[in-house]
Amino acid sequence: MTGSSIISFKAKDRRNIVEYFYQLESEEWHRNVHKRGGTKEENIKDTLSTISKDSIMYEVVYGGERAAFFVKYEDEKGMAIEGFHIKKSFREPWFIKEFWDMVKKVFDGDIAIGLYKKNIPAIRHVMKQGFVPIKDLMENGKIFIILKYTVKP
Repeated sequence: MTGSSIISFKAKDRRNIVEYFYQLESEEWHRNVHKRGGTKEENIKDTLSTISKDSIMYEVVYGGERAAFFVKYEDEKGMAIEGFHIKKSFREPWFIKEFWDMVKKVFDGDIAIGLYKKNIPAIRHVMKQGFVPIKDLMENGKIFIILKYTVKP
């Protein structure tokens, strides 16, 4: 790192954040990696529709630049990540480590996440962070892999 620090804060304008990060992705990513498999606008709407109104979205900034976001959902069954995205220019080992350390600190416990089975890069990514696949789930004709991060005692 070059002296700037990574900060995260609760964000109110969910659409603006998702739109910002999705506008930076290629058409190929939107068609073949995102679970909706649609246009940028369709995928933005799809992502926003899957985030609970009770969830908390965190925006992550480094050196004054938007770098990532993640969404925390919590209920009586536990905690889950309802979405996350890291800007391509920040997909570097130093940032990824800091990002996931921050996420795990915010969650402060076991975390579940569901990822579209075709999103191989994200699945590999979270597995490197200690998440393990626990089951597959069919939803709206698509297969999602449910992964879990368990805090070591």
